[in-house]
Amino acid sequence: MNCHYVTRSLTKPWEDHKRILHYFDFETDQIDCGFSESLLAKEDILSKEEELFFSKYIETHIGIFKKDLLTNGTADVNKWPVYRALMLFFTFQTERYSKFLGKDQNDKSLFDLTETELDHVASIFFKKYDLAYVVLKGENFSCFPSAGIFQIPIQDTFCLTNWQFSFGFPIVPNVIVFLHSKTMVKSYLPLLQKNIHRYSVGLNDGCTKVVFPSDLLSKNSPDTIKEYIKGTRKLMIEETEQIHKLRDLVHKMYEQAGLGFKIVSALEVV
Repeated sequence: MNCHYVTRSLTKPWEDHKRILHYFDFETDQIDCGFSESLLAKEDILSKEEELFFSKYIETHIGIFKKDLLTNGTADVNKWPVYRALMLFFTFQTERYSKFLGKDQNDKSLFDLTETELDHVASIFFKKYDLAYVVLKGENFSCFPSAGIFQIPIQDTFCLTNWQFSFGFPIVPNVIVFLHSKTMVKSYLPLLQKNIHRYSVGLNDGCTKVVFPSDLLSKNSPDTIKEYIKGTRKLMIEETEQIHKLRDLVHKMYEQAGLGFKIVSALEVV
């Protein structure tokens, strides 16, 4: 069975009129394209039951959220089924992409959870984390990384280094949904709104393809798009490496002082 490891309904706004996705491939160093039906997909990643599970609890409610957003210009991220779907998308997408990469070794799958257990997991998230979305300004746009989600550095008062990492994903090319702790530095939001789209090129090596809006090719040469994606990833990786160095330095300082220090991530909830 052909299974999408990135939901096709999510990447639809990046397609052209022939349902073709245009992307930059980091492995071949080339701009390329492919039909959305088969591009970000692989045979038998999920079972039929798992596909139906994802559609029922995640994909359907994300679709409702996107429709509200496009129709009304705003949408409620805290409506429970929508919140649960958006929040759980991050964890389910991680498992789905791990299955695609052949790295998922968990005995118990998230797809085995009951709806009550899904509610419990989402309620734990709700106590610690908020969901938000940003509308990009001007001609800024988001790419869609083949990992489905992308890492974002967040200023956080809870962390001694004042930084932790969270995650986001685009709903449409100019709207990004992101997860952040309730202790995020509120004054950081304007800067995040200005720069968040740059992280959508995907910062990890496992993200080999980056889909870009198809209409970019009518305004820019393939080489220009290619250099933008490569250059942006290089800058964002350098930025995150500096944050990791800062976190490591603070960690070592606390260890040498005999004090405990735990680095947490946005998805560490249990």
